Amino acid sequence: MVSGGYGRVIGRPGLDLATRELCIAALLAVWNVPRQLHSHLRGALNAGASVAEVDEAVEVACGYVAAGAAERVRALWGEIRAKAVAE
Repeated sequence: MVSGGYGRVIGRPGLDLATRELCIAALLAVWNVPRQLHSHLRGALNAGASVAEVDEAVEVACGYVAAGAAERVRALWGEIRAKAVAE
């Protein structure tokens, strides 16, 4: 995982880390993998993405999933967002 996922994907040139994390988070939201989504939503914030940028990525992703899935994604982001804003 470290070599493949982080070495080849995250470490690849082109996009800055925050933008890459936002793209990965949007993709994971559409794929309906909440554990990985949680990690990359936090990763986006840790990489320097603003709360507003993550809000936007989440909303873009929610446009590609069913209403129930979108609500689960928004709820997960809401929990992470609340903690991030409190810190």
